[in-house]
Formats: sequence, structure tokens, C-alpha cells
Amino acid sequence: MSAAAATAAPLLLLLGQLQHGLSLPAVPRVPVAPIMEILEAFQDIASQTPENARCVATGYNASAEYIVNQLGGIGQGSYFDVEVQHFTVPIYKALTPPVLELPLSDPPVTFTQCPESTGWQHYVRDCDYAMARYGGQGGDVTARAAWVGEGCAAEDYADMAEGEIALMQNSGSVPAAERLCDNYEKAMLAESLGAAAIIFAGSIAPARVFQSTWRAGEATLTIPAIGVTTPVGAVLRQDGGQVAHVATDSVIDVLYTYNVFATTRGGEAGSTVM
Repeated sequence: MSAAAATAAPLLLLLGQLQHGLSLPAVPRVPVAPIMEILEAFQDIASQTPENARCVATGYNASAEYIVNQLGGIGQGSYFDVEVQHFTVPIYKALTPPVLELPLSDPPVTFTQCPESTGWQHYVRDCDYAMARYGGQGGDVTARAAWVGEGCAAEDYADMAEGEIALMQNSGSVPAAERLCDNYEKAMLAESLGAAAIIFAGSIAPARVFQSTWRAGEATLTIPAIGVTTPVGAVLRQDGGQVAHVATDSVIDVLYTYNVFATTRGGEAGSTVM
């Protein structure tokens, strides 16, 4: 549940509790105690799951169910009409830290993973690579890193053989006006052309290898994907492409969830506040 939803839901549920035979004043006073009870109920739901409770894989669906029940269930009520909108959404989870190595160098080189912060990867001083969120279902690949540039067109992959690693420019490091495609588009193209893994190189860590307009049935990446800093990308490009070991342990599950809509039965139909 987002911060905005967590703030709005107690007020919505309080209105639901006030609906039984109680008319609301023009400027209602909002009592603190009932809101605290509702917030404590949300906290109890969150405490039952060891992970972030805003995720549909953990506490979000239970929070939505609590709201529906507190409002009297789906359908028409005396104050609210309640309905739900069902959909599915991919949820990404990194199970163990990724690995990036140059096993054939003398001596072998092991790069340093960047830390994670609130689920978003970023580059900081003295680190080399980060997991790309929604970067495939995990895997273990040792192969040449073939530079494919932007990687937005099939001809960019002329120097990459099937089973090699596609080393490409991270779209997030390119100004939006100059961007030819996003990371999801180029990653899906690389996978379709036989890449065994993907490495995004750039000055910032890649965010999501995913499109916000995703709909049920559309593809998600299955091969491993990580992001590296610009200097590490330059090292991987040396001598026509270094042999790299990329290992990720992650999973993308498509899970069911729903939105909740509670519409007041009174008021002006042409004037809506959300």
C-alpha cells in the first residue's frame, strides 16, 4: 500500500463507519481514536509478512480485502457503492546477490556489487554493478560480452553470436530526447536474437527492465540482466569483448491483485473528488 493510500484509507473507512444513520456535518471533525484503530489494523496486516507490505505478493491484497470488508462488502451500501477492479501484475524478487566476474583474466577479477536502497539499485563510490530489476528469471552464464551499442535494432547485434552476452548502452544514461528505445525493448530484442544474458553499461544503474503499460499475457525477460558502471563497461569491451561470468538468482511471478473503488452515493455526479 502506498503512502497516499495508507493516509486516505483510514479516512475512507471512518466515513464508512459513520454511514449508519449519521449525517455528516458541513465541516466534520475527524476523531483520532477510530483512525488509530484502522491504522493499527493495517499495521497488524503488515506485521504478518516479513517483507514490504505494499507488495501484492505480501500484505497489499490483505489490506485491500480489509477495506472492502470494513465498507460492507462489494455492492451498494447506504453511503458507498463499492466495486473492485481485478488484474494481474508481474512481481520481481531477487533471491540472492548477483555475481559478475572475469574468470579468464590473470588473476581472475571479481567485481563489487552496489548496495540496494528501498528496492532500487544505484551506483555509489567503490562499487561496480547492480542487479537490474525485472532482469529475468535468473541464470548462470559464462560467455563473451559482445558490445551491441544502443541495441535497439537487429543490425546492432551483427557481432554477437547466439549464447553470448549482449553488452549494451543503458537507456537511462541517454538523454530522453536522444533515446531510441527503452531497456525493456532492447532486452527483449536481445533475448529474441539469442543473447544468453544482458549487461547494461552506463553512468547510472538501470531501473526496471519492464514496461509500465504491461498487460496480462505480454512477455517478461527470462535471461539474466545486470547493470555496470561506464568504466566497467569499458573493461568488458576490451580486446573485442571479455569473457564474463554473470549469475543472478531472481524470479518474476505474475500475481493477482485488485483496486478498490468506493463511490459516495450522495453529492453532485458532475463533481468528483479523488
